[in-house]
Amino acid sequence: MRVGLFACSALLSAAAACAVIATIVNAETTTAEPAKPVATAEVTATIDQTLAKVWAEQKVTPAKPAGDEEFLRRVYFDTVGVPPTAEEAAKFLDDKAGDKRAKLVDAQLADARFGRHMADQWVPILMGRGSRNKGSSHDLLAVWMAEQFNKNRDFGQVAYDIITASGGMSDNLAVAYWAIRREQKVADYAGLISKQFTGVQIQCAQCHTHPYEKWTMEDFAGVASFFQPVQIRSNNNIAPVAISVVDQRVRKRPQAEKPKRPEDVRYYEPKYLGGESVAINDSTLWRSAYAKWVIGSENTQTHRYLVNRFWSFLFGSAFVNPVDDFNSINKVQHPELLETLARDFAASKYDVKRFYRIVMNSRAYQLAGSGAKRAEGAVEAWMFAEYPVRQLSPEQLFGALVTVAADGQIERDFRREAGNPFTAIRNRQGREGRRGKDTDSMEGEKDNKKKDKDYDEKSNAVFEKAIEDMTDAWFLRRRLSQAYAAQSSDDEMTEVDGFSMTIDQALMVMNGLATQTISGTYKGSCLQTIMAQNQSADERVKALFLRLLTRKPTAPELSRFTDFIARESRSRKADDIYADVLMALLMTTEFATNH
Repeated sequence: MRVGLFACSALLSAAAACAVIATIVNAETTTAEPAKPVATAEVTATIDQTLAKVWAEQKVTPAKPAGDEEFLRRVYFDTVGVPPTAEEAAKFLDDKAGDKRAKLVDAQLADARFGRHMADQWVPILMGRGSRNKGSSHDLLAVWMAEQFNKNRDFGQVAYDIITASGGMSDNLAVAYWAIRREQKVADYAGLISKQFTGVQIQCAQCHTHPYEKWTMEDFAGVASFFQPVQIRSNNNIAPVAISVVDQRVRKRPQAEKPKRPEDVRYYEPKYLGGESVAINDSTLWRSAYAKWVIGSENTQTHRYLVNRFWSFLFGSAFVNPVDDFNSINKVQHPELLETLARDFAASKYDVKRFYRIVMNSRAYQLAGSGAKRAEGAVEAWMFAEYPVRQLSPEQLFGALVTVAADGQIERDFRREAGNPFTAIRNRQGREGRRGKDTDSMEGEKDNKKKDKDYDEKSNAVFEKAIEDMTDAWFLRRRLSQAYAAQSSDDEMTEVDGFSMTIDQALMVMNGLATQTISGTYKGSCLQTIMAQNQSADERVKALFLRLLTRKPTAPELSRFTDFIARESRSRKADDIYADVLMALLMTTEFATNH
C-alpha cells in the first residue's frame, strides 16, 4: 500500500507507541567475566530460534522473506545511510548467487561510508544536531568517530576516550564532545553521561529521591562527583576558538562532613552507581575511574544498553524502549536474547561490525515489511515478526536526495558556497597579516604581534584537515540535516527529527536545494541523464523507479505513469512531464522511508 508523505507520520507514530513497553532492569553490576565469543552463525541462530519460539507462543505467522529490492534498500540505509545508485541496484538484483545477501552485508560494512553513517547516528545522541556547533565541534567529533567505526575499534574504548577526553581539541578530537558543555554544570554531566553510555537515567535524583527507582540524592551525588574536577576552557581570543578540558585537583569531603541542607550537596565523594565509594584521592583520576567502570567486563548494564542501542539502529525499537531508559517500569522483551547478545558483544570486545553481521543475517532482519498475521490480536512491534517500515533520519533523507542527484554538482556547489570554516580563518588571517607586515611603523609591528597571538596555526591546520576529510556528499547531508533539525516550531527551539513535519521543514524538503537540483532539467542533471539514456516512456519510468525507489515499477504503476505521459505529451514538453513524474516519486512515503 502506498500512502502520502505526511500520512506516514500518524502510522509510524502509532507503531512507535506500540513499542514502548515497560521493563525491569537494574543498573547493578555482577562480577561474572564475559564468555568467549562464539561463531557469528551460532549467535544468529540463537536470534532465529528465540524469535521463532515467541512467534509460536503468540500464534504469529511471520512475514515472508523480503524481496531482493526491499532487502537491498534496507541494507544500504542501515549501513551506509544512503540508498544504492541505480548501477549498484542493478548489479545486485541481477546477481543469481545464493550467498549474495551475506556478501552484500560484508561489502557495506567494509565501505568507508559505514563509519560516517554510524557517526551520524551517534553524534546527534551525544551532542544534538548542531544548534550550538561551537568551534565546528559536531563535525570534528563526527570525523573522529567515523574513523573509529571504520577501523572497527573496540566501542568500549571509543566510549572511554569520549568520557575521559582531555587536553586541547586540536590534539584530541574526542574533546569536541565536551565543547558544547562549557555552560553546563557538574550535575548535567552526570545525568547525560549515565544516560548516553549506560542507558540509566539518574537525573531525577539530583533534587530528590527518584520517584520510582531506588536512586537517592546521595547516589546521584556519587556519580556527579566523578566530574567535579572537570574544567572546560574556551579561549575566544584565538582563531580557531581554543577549547580544552582538564581535570583539576579537588579535595574529597571528609566522611564526617555533612552538608547543612540537602540542596547543598557537594560533589566531592565519587561513588559508583549502586556500588561503593572510590578509594582514589587524586581527583584527576576520578573521571578515568568512572569510564573504566562504565565499560568494565563486570558492568553488564553497559553491555545490555549498547546492544539495545545498536539493535534499535537496525529495527527502530529494541528490547527496552525507550532505548536509553532501563528502569524498573520498562519491561525487557526477550530478556534471555538480550543477555546472550550482551555477553557476546562484551566478549568480542565491543565489535560493532560483528554485531551488525550477526543481526543482519538473521531471519528477523530479512523479513518483508508487511504480511505478518496473528491468530488473536494484532502483531506487535516487539515480536519482530515483520520488518518495521521506518522514517528516514534527516541524514538518511538528505543522503538519499544527494545520491539521487548523483552528478556531484550539488555537493561541489554547496561545498564551495559553505566552505571550510577553518580555511576561511586561515585566508582571513593571512590577508590581515600581510597588510600588517607592509607597515614599517611601530604600530604595524604591534598589530603583527597581536595577530600572531590571535591565530593558532597548528590548531587551524588540524581542524582544516579534519573538515576536508569529510567528502562533499557527507558534508552536504550533515549541513542540510542540521538546518532541517533547526526548522522547528517549538518555542524552545527543540530539534525535531520526525516527519511530523513543521511547515518550515516540509517546505525545506519540497523546495530545498537538493530537491530543486534533482528535478532540474539542466545538462547532466538526474532527469536529463535518464531521458538521454532511455528513449521510450517505459524505459524512462523504469529508470526513474530504480533510481529513486531502488525497485522496478509494478505493472499497474507502469501503466498508470505511461498513460499519464502519453496524455500530457499532447500539450506539454517532455522535460516538464518527466519532471512531474520524478517529483511524484520523490514525494512518496516510500522515498521517505527505509521500505
